[in-house]
Amino acid sequence: MDIKLLLVFFVLISSCDDKSESDSDTIYFGGEIDNPKNDFILFNRSPIDVDTINLDDDNRFRFEIKHLEPGLYSFNHGGEYQLVVLEQNDSVALRVNTRDFDESLVFTGKGAKKNNFLMKLFLDHENTHRLPEAAFKREPEDFHKYIDSLRLNELAQVQRFNSQRSNSELFKKISEATVNYNYYFYKELYPFNYFGYDKLIHFNDLPDDFYAFRESVDLNNELLATLPVYQGYLEWYFKSSALQEYYKDGNHKLKFNKQSLAYNQQTLKLIDSLIENPILESYLMKDVIRQFLPYEQDSSKIASLVSLYNEYSEVDNDKEMIRKIVEAKMNIKQGSSLPNVTLISTKNEYINIKQLVEGKPSLIYFWSTNRKVQAKRSHAVIRKLILKYPDIQFIGINVNEYQPIYWKQTLKENKFNTENEYYFRNALDGVISLSADLNNGLMVNSEGVIIGPKINLFDEEVEQAIDFFVKNHQFKLQKASL
Repeated sequence: MDIKLLLVFFVLISSCDDKSESDSDTIYFGGEIDNPKNDFILFNRSPIDVDTINLDDDNRFRFEIKHLEPGLYSFNHGGEYQLVVLEQNDSVALRVNTRDFDESLVFTGKGAKKNNFLMKLFLDHENTHRLPEAAFKREPEDFHKYIDSLRLNELAQVQRFNSQRSNSELFKKISEATVNYNYYFYKELYPFNYFGYDKLIHFNDLPDDFYAFRESVDLNNELLATLPVYQGYLEWYFKSSALQEYYKDGNHKLKFNKQSLAYNQQTLKLIDSLIENPILESYLMKDVIRQFLPYEQDSSKIASLVSLYNEYSEVDNDKEMIRKIVEAKMNIKQGSSLPNVTLISTKNEYINIKQLVEGKPSLIYFWSTNRKVQAKRSHAVIRKLILKYPDIQFIGINVNEYQPIYWKQTLKENKFNTENEYYFRNALDGVISLSADLNNGLMVNSEGVIIGPKINLFDEEVEQAIDFFVKNHQFKLQKASL
């Protein structure tokens, strides 16, 4: 164990040893962040009850929590998110390196073993236990047996761990649910992969007992409401369940259309009718809206779906965010002018994006420090495009909400060219205003008018797309010497 973490751990434990009986409901949570991206972490008691914990000069933190209900909580740092189980008398310290957040996260102290085990389950599901695409080609009966065998084997390991350590009933429920809902998720996903959109109508031909596991599913489990695997399961449960109504009237014989207004409306209706927790309900409905918006150009359909969302949702902050996202989408279209968005340069200079593109045809692209592969891929693509199109200005915007020092550190570590690199003065407003998409760039002419609202940087034909806009908007570009 690293000596710094050991010191943090002893501070926490000594605090616990000295506490009186009246403090027996106090929980201690602390740790150390290597290569921090800002100077604080967020501890989420609930989605709307968040504590900000400052890091000290050694990038450590210590938090004393009184009267905390035993359960599953989350913490955030620099856009990264993870969970921790906290129960009475726990004193949990963590150590994490932001360069490899999930893989480096380790807990020590009282309550550490259960959290390290839960973290291992998460990483296994993300990596070694991720279901291969070939598995979805199995016949339904075979897939059912295959998935159930994997689930029961992993569940046996979890139950063995819990029995050997006399873990609480609360942790048993969380750990077993982590396994069950991971494999239930694959069952909901199966018809979309097996039949494909062309033949999805045949999902009704699945064996009668294919969804028998749903009888054990609790759609309103408050304990699991923040568990990503549970949230992911619910998203696909409603996508799958909405198919029944989608095909019911016999008007959808052709290829399944995930952009169908009727299908998405039915998904919202199901969520509203079955989910009781207003925050979880709004989260699931927002997911429907966010997946619908990027690919829908019909403003009347967007308005219809958002109107239904507003009718059902009870969370005003979420409604306001959706309103802003929709408004921005309507403005980020061909022929519209760029909105007023303030950026900050590597020289700490503030500049409006309209000034930045004035007199120069530009392609604006977005990247995130937390998406390392995407960040490197996008910059590699841009390096090639700069050589071919020397008269087009390529502007990179980081979408994370960091202090400048951490953003510059990322640029340096990845050896990204700092020329024309910026980040938002206000990340959330900037991302919404420009409808920032990590896969797609935004092309504007020299007057700041949008001519290409969605340029897929990772498409093999990205150069043809740029050539199309260059030709049709009469850019006078120099011939590149390659």
